[in-house]
Amino acid sequence: MPLTLRKIGLDEYTVHEDRQLVGRIRYASERSPAFWLWTCIVTLPGPPFGEAGSLDEAKGRFMVAWQNFKAKICVDTYVG
Repeated sequence: MPLTLRKIGLDEYTVHEDRQLVGRIRYASERSPAFWLWTCIVTLPGPPFGEAGSLDEAKGRFMVAWQNFKAKICVDTYVG
């Protein structure tokens, strides 16, 4: 699938693949020297967020979600 850009500001774009948001590109004029900055947005399999009644509960649920993600996605997938 080809990537498409959607302008969201002056020198700022979202990147889409098949209408799915996959990244962002923007001109970082606040940097010296200025440069184009890009970010890939990765959607984790399963719920990407959750809620909890306490910080400890949130940390525990986050850890479980993170471990499940790592178990499903092999590091070799991202290393060429």
